[in-house]
Amino acid sequence: MSETYALGVNIIFKDGDTVIGGQRDVSLNVEVEEIDLTSKDDVEALTNILFYKCAQGLLKWGGDCNGVVCSGTGGPLNLLGDILGGQGVLKSVEFELGLTGAKAAGDILITKWALNAGTKEPTYSTSYRGSGPLVYTPPTAPAG
Repeated sequence: MSETYALGVNIIFKDGDTVIGGQRDVSLNVEVEEIDLTSKDDVEALTNILFYKCAQGLLKWGGDCNGVVCSGTGGPLNLLGDILGGQGVLKSVEFELGLTGAKAAGDILITKWALNAGTKEPTYSTSYRGSGPLVYTPPTAPAG
């Protein structure tokens, strides 16, 4: 069965090769902590001004997404079952950046999951935090 995804940023939650769900809205946040390296010895000789120096610290990533619970898929509901059953909430996630071929992938810890059942289609929302590296694959060159 061939799966097609819309233009834009797609997030596909996977547990191994099993697709758990997709999304309607998604955010991917990457934060770099800084380490302050400034010392009183860093005063600029000509101006007597102390300039801030820093280095890269921890790199954190995570985000939020929400999607529609489609009948028959069970993916998002299976995810809730995993969370409630204590079977762990560490999953693999893959971000596809439109049809460019660029991707980012890594493992996530699901920190929040909600089922929203209004008068229309049921939806779910989730928040996650990256666990380990976020691996980036650059865009592929167009054929031809």
